[in-house]
Amino acid sequence: MEKIGIKILICIMLTIASMPISSSIECNVFKNNELNSLTYNGTTLYVGGSGPGNYSSIQDAIDNANDGDTIFVYDDSSPYNEKLYIQKSINLLGENKETTIINGDGSGTIIRISTQHSPGITLRGFTIQNGGGTQHSLYGGISVSSSSYPFTICDNIITHDGWGIVISGCDISPGSIISNNTIINNSGGGIILCGIDLNNIIITKNIILNNSFGISIEWAHNNIITDNVIMHNVRGISLYKLLSEYNNTIITRNTISNNEFGIETEDSCNFIISENNITNNKYGMFIMSSTATISKNNIAENSKYGIYLYTSSRKNRITENNFINNTRHASFNIVMLPPKPTFNYWMQNYWDDWINIPFPKIIVGRLFYIVPKIEFDLHPAKEPYII
Repeated sequence: MEKIGIKILICIMLTIASMPISSSIECNVFKNNELNSLTYNGTTLYVGGSGPGNYSSIQDAIDNANDGDTIFVYDDSSPYNEKLYIQKSINLLGENKETTIINGDGSGTIIRISTQHSPGITLRGFTIQNGGGTQHSLYGGISVSSSSYPFTICDNIITHDGWGIVISGCDISPGSIISNNTIINNSGGGIILCGIDLNNIIITKNIILNNSFGISIEWAHNNIITDNVIMHNVRGISLYKLLSEYNNTIITRNTISNNEFGIETEDSCNFIISENNITNNKYGMFIMSSTATISKNNIAENSKYGIYLYTSSRKNRITENNFINNTRHASFNIVMLPPKPTFNYWMQNYWDDWINIPFPKIIVGRLFYIVPKIEFDLHPAKEPYII
């Protein structure tokens, strides 16, 4: 028997899933006066309810669904001890993310998604827990290996897996979104994008806590990481091998706190770090063999360095940031063979240890570990910025 109001709830969810993908999309709920105008296509299948026609297994419902259908999973029969393989374009919706639980057996991936079908997949409203995997084996809660149309993964709790969400492969649609998830206590990491053809994926408004990696981007370009809370991980955000001259990865408006490395990059270029609060980490930023635009961040209370530039990191533009109460605000150790001219552009940053005199702020570092070198912020800001 259907629960009161369940069809209205499904209408709301499906309308949200069909909205155009943009950085402003959220898993929010429409106001009551908007409900009458909502419509959706496809058939709705039910799992775990008490009336006739309900499936007892989520996978059975998936196998009997068609592209464009919705599967609504009640929490009455939770936890669902099964692994799912989705090759269709469906909306898979849980009744309540805290009580509709999909429970793995500690091995492999719990939900695998691979579809070429329109209009794309929506996965929302579940606790997804106890998948397998480690930092080096990309198994865990959710894996998307192919999606020719934009997918949406939102409003889930993903915990005690290897990796929380793994996006890999060479056929992932631009415009996909990962939002409003709580990703916590995963041994490998929270979210990983891994593949040269992964681009224009939006990771926004997630809470990512107590993982090895918070968010890891490897080889993938032109993605957006915005408005997330990333805390108590070993590495908050990690970028690796973003080498394309056309890369425009953006990291903005995140809270990155209490990690060993707030932001760590290696062999990457042409990315932007802006308007983040990067506080109480060991290293606020560890920039290795990378070139970036770093501007308008609040970099404070980091226990070793606010920002540290290493090996061939040069030509970075570091402007209009606040450096406040870090053990050391900034330094560098440039190691390049063969040697090349090395410099970074520092301008109009606020330094709380700079005496307001008409002289530049000196940033002290080294070449090849032993040769002293200095760089300058020629025009330090006199007051901290409001960020």
